[in-house]
Amino acid sequence: MGVVMVVVLVPGTTWAAPKKSNKRPPPPSLPPAPSRPPPSVPTPRPPPAAEPQKPPSFNSLLTSDGKLSVRTNEEGAAVSVDGNVIGYTPLNGSPVAGGQHTISVEKDGFVAASQVVQVSGDEVVLRLALEPTPEIRSAHATKVNIMRGAGLGVLLGGVALSAVFMVATVAGAVLWVASAQARAFQRFGQPFTDPVSAAIAPAFMTPVTLVLGIGMTLVSPGLALLAGAVAGGAAVGIVANAGDSGRYAAWRE
Repeated sequence: MGVVMVVVLVPGTTWAAPKKSNKRPPPPSLPPAPSRPPPSVPTPRPPPAAEPQKPPSFNSLLTSDGKLSVRTNEEGAAVSVDGNVIGYTPLNGSPVAGGQHTISVEKDGFVAASQVVQVSGDEVVLRLALEPTPEIRSAHATKVNIMRGAGLGVLLGGVALSAVFMVATVAGAVLWVASAQARAFQRFGQPFTDPVSAAIAPAFMTPVTLVLGIGMTLVSPGLALLAGAVAGGAAVGIVANAGDSGRYAAWRE
């Protein structure tokens, strides 16, 4: 349906058509954005009060680590804790976990010994005795007897050698005295009264016989003393290293 616009002009007036405006209508205003409240800052909380330290319980003391020392009548015995070897005797201050453990000591030729101990933080000092087997006792006694016999044999040999040197001393004295006497008889023209002296006199009148006799007389005593001292010292050393024959007497049946 159309619209008819009727313009009525009054005499003495002019009509002018309305001018179009180039201005654009302002954009519609947007509603203001809602304001956000500022972020809230959390109030710091005071640290929790430290709890009082509790004393260690009895169970914790029983399971705290400790140290183990083991002594035996035989050195070099293997020490085991629950079947695991941790060292050899004498064992000093070896670390061991807390709790109950079985300590074993073993060495060839001896009966193994064991004991159950409780490790609770302190050092446990354990003393175990190893019982020798009959074979070890017999071998030890045989060794001691052989060593003592060897020491006695060395001592007797030294005494015999000293005796030989003492005899040489006497023989040397007789030799050089006889040589000097024979030379004196020859020098003064005095004849020997017995046929034996007359027969051996030429042998004693040589310079070699005289020097040999004097040398034997002077050197042999020193050699006798040296032989005795060396033999005696060697014998004492052998017997001392032989050991004690009664070492395992406490284990004899």
